[in-house]
Amino acid sequence: MDDLYAPRDHGPGVLVGVRVVVTDPAGGMIAEVEHVPNVAEDFVSGVRVAELSIEAESVRLEGSLVGLSGSEFITRRVLTQLGSGNTGVTILITRDCVDVECSDSAAPACLGTQCVPEECSPENPELCGDGVCVVDADCESAVGCATGTCETGACVFRGDDESCGGGEFCHPEAGCQPSGPEDWWDSAWRRRLKLTFRNATRAENLVDFKGLNARSPWFALMMMFFMLSMAGIPPLIGFFGKLNAISAVLGSGYTGLAVLMMLASVVGLFYYLKVVWYMYFEEAEDQTVLQAKPDARLVMSLNGIAVLALGIVPGWLWALCLAVLS
Repeated sequence: MDDLYAPRDHGPGVLVGVRVVVTDPAGGMIAEVEHVPNVAEDFVSGVRVAELSIEAESVRLEGSLVGLSGSEFITRRVLTQLGSGNTGVTILITRDCVDVECSDSAAPACLGTQCVPEECSPENPELCGDGVCVVDADCESAVGCATGTCETGACVFRGDDESCGGGEFCHPEAGCQPSGPEDWWDSAWRRRLKLTFRNATRAENLVDFKGLNARSPWFALMMMFFMLSMAGIPPLIGFFGKLNAISAVLGSGYTGLAVLMMLASVVGLFYYLKVVWYMYFEEAEDQTVLQAKPDARLVMSLNGIAVLALGIVPGWLWALCLAVLS
């Protein structure tokens, strides 16, 4: 896959998710997984997205890249035969296929601007046709900060941020670009955190949280911290956030607005506690035990600890905020 940045025609932000849907050749659902990338992963060389146990003899894998907005901006399908042992399947996605439409049923997938059969993959390069390159020298980058390599007849490009100036990154198409407003990166990391939790808990809708405590007490505890904090329950940090906001409104003389804020908090309490009720007092339809990946456990544990610790000793954080504002 090309570098971590989305094509320039699809927003300035970074890639925030990789979604893979596994079906049988007839379209029956087998599995769906999401991988949350990080800047340390080398997507040009390849990143393992998932490890699945599948009994089918052949499967179709649909790999999609998710942008900052949460929408998929490119999808690549691979049809493969599974052997009796472990089978590795590589989904090679190149940015030059973003706007390519392949309508031929014999070649419905895109690789390096060309339409190829779904069976085309690095494991079966003979099914991919001639391609647009043979060696790395055939892949000349249009920008000075990126270098191209030839993978299965397609050119992929790696950006070198160090070749750009301070506060810039290398976009494989547009060259050195300003890192951009911090809210791009803030939105990207919030989206990544959401994908991390959803991928780990398999919770897409409210009812998916039913019985979460039985499937993973740790996940349920972290989620309870987040819900109670947003509900404004002490001693979590969300309580002090709401308390300070209401106090500031009262101090400015807007008593009616402060009352309205308190009423809204009471109404919101019902929705947050409903999630907690589902996790601890409802039975799960899927009894599969959830096992968190180390990165998901680390990210959510740090967030949970921060929500609790900052609520117990919020004074220094409040002082820091006042110092920044002054």
